[in-house]
Amino acid sequence: MREFQYVLQRVEQFFEVHAEDEAINNIEVPDTEQDTLQKSISAGGHISGANDVPLTPLLSDEKGENAWFVAGVMPLDKKHTFERVLWRACRRTAFVRISDVTLTLEDPVTLAPIIKCVFIVFFKGESLKLIVDKVCDGFNARQYPCPKTSKERQQALFETIARIQDLKTVIDSTQEHRFQRSIFELTLITVIVMGYSFRIIFYHERKEDR
Repeated sequence: MREFQYVLQRVEQFFEVHAEDEAINNIEVPDTEQDTLQKSISAGGHISGANDVPLTPLLSDEKGENAWFVAGVMPLDKKHTFERVLWRACRRTAFVRISDVTLTLEDPVTLAPIIKCVFIVFFKGESLKLIVDKVCDGFNARQYPCPKTSKERQQALFETIARIQDLKTVIDSTQEHRFQRSIFELTLITVIVMGYSFRIIFYHERKEDR
């Protein structure tokens, strides 16, 4: 939930600074050379590089569709390669932005700290979404269902923060209960031990009196 909160905050900040139309206008139309590459790819080709990503052919009738965007988090050390591969895979028809502010989380398995950043990708059409999804999978970039409007994002952020606070309250309450129980058990053990010791002393004193 912390990652989702982080994504909502960064996406909202992005749209406060940049108008969505500016992002859409930066999406370029493929040129003749790229159209040739598209035909090659549609015949079963792929892009080469450090991370090969299979491509889905673009559909010409998608040019008039509204721009979409996806957002999520990814390891900070992969962001530059992620941008390059996504840029090539989408043939300069995707607009990528990555937040400069990072989030440090704990790996659930190794418990080692992981530095992550938020990414936003604008694109047009279902086929480009498939490419974006495949690139994200290849880079362990987790997408989150980010609302499209500011009002919905703010509402989702409010609800997420509330859930995080509720979860923190439950965890704190559980830890407090365990702490109190540990104190009770320790006190009980101490009383039992002291009572046993007292009985031994009392027994020896009576024995000596006899």
